[in-house]
Amino acid sequence: MNALDPIPFDELPRGAAAPGRGARHIAEVLEDRGVDASADLYDEAVALARDGQLARSRDRLRMLLCLDPHDGQAHLLLAKVLAAQNRWTDGIAELDASTACGLRLPPGLRDSFEARRDAKERDTRTEKVMAATRGELGALREEARRLRAENTRLERQVRDLSDKSRLWMSATVVVCVVCVIALLGAVFASGDTETPPVSEEIVEAAPPVLVPHEAPEPAAEVVPEGPRSYIVVGGDNLSVVSEKVYGTSARWEEIRDANEAVLHGTNSLQIGMELSIPD
Repeated sequence: MNALDPIPFDELPRGAAAPGRGARHIAEVLEDRGVDASADLYDEAVALARDGQLARSRDRLRMLLCLDPHDGQAHLLLAKVLAAQNRWTDGIAELDASTACGLRLPPGLRDSFEARRDAKERDTRTEKVMAATRGELGALREEARRLRAENTRLERQVRDLSDKSRLWMSATVVVCVVCVIALLGAVFASGDTETPPVSEEIVEAAPPVLVPHEAPEPAAEVVPEGPRSYIVVGGDNLSVVSEKVYGTSARWEEIRDANEAVLHGTNSLQIGMELSIPD
């Protein structure tokens, strides 16, 4: 026999009694001997129920109903005991059994049982909904914790990538500066290189070049230049004027001294002012 096989009940019977005969036989024997077992069990069940011993009272009533299944008062009392245990559905079933035995129920008793049963079912449903809600809240909290941990991990990765990016940018700037310095050094080095002198042997070996004889041009007559002047424009100062007329700003004092009568001892220039430019 494996775990899925049903449990066999292959015990041998002890007698030849018909099924269901045992409880009736006990009741008949007790009645023949003058023992009213039903009354004794009923009275004991009432006393136990009043004393708050509901489980023992229920057992006595079930024993009584085994002896006399048609005892409507026993069914009614059992219904009240089950109701006191909050077993409203079983209590309603016992009320129906007592009605089937011909007993008239107290007015409003069944309605009270049904109302209590419905309220219990609502409470049960509410508890289930609350339990499900608590479970969902727990799952949401767990998901929130997981998301916070994931967010922390991503922030750490972003910080690491940002640090690496700054390092790469710094290294790139340094490399560019080094390359520019090296390039400028190479340019200046090439500018300072002198042209190697021509070998005398090569010059001597070169064939002579015949130049036709031409009469020398007369020298140009040197005409002395007169004093120069400069008209001040916007943005001029003495250094700018010196740069314009001399090619250097270092001779601005000469211009100032030559125009002391115009400047009146100041370095301030006015647009349209005519300055004398010394040679």
